[in-house]
Amino acid sequence: MYVHFESQIRRQIYAKKFQAIQPGGYVILKAFHPRQAKLPSGGPDNTDLLVSADELRQDFSQGNILYLEEEEIEKTIASQENQMGIAVVTQMVARRPF
Repeated sequence: MYVHFESQIRRQIYAKKFQAIQPGGYVILKAFHPRQAKLPSGGPDNTDLLVSADELRQDFSQGNILYLEEEEIEKTIASQENQMGIAVVTQMVARRPF
């Protein structure tokens, strides 16, 4: 499920959710990258709702980022034929310190 928040709200939500995870727990996150706004394969047009690796690095600076990548992927949503093709995503795995 993709959930899009404006950057100011996103930072607050991520901080609260990260603190709710038990020490040693993980966050696994995939989000549309700001470059996705120009592509026809889905996602918001508003780049403030999209997130880069640099933004996630800042948003999760209290954690240990184990994996962080911006990647182009082939995306197909079976229920929406008009949302197919190349998509740009940001992926992250972070661990809350003990």
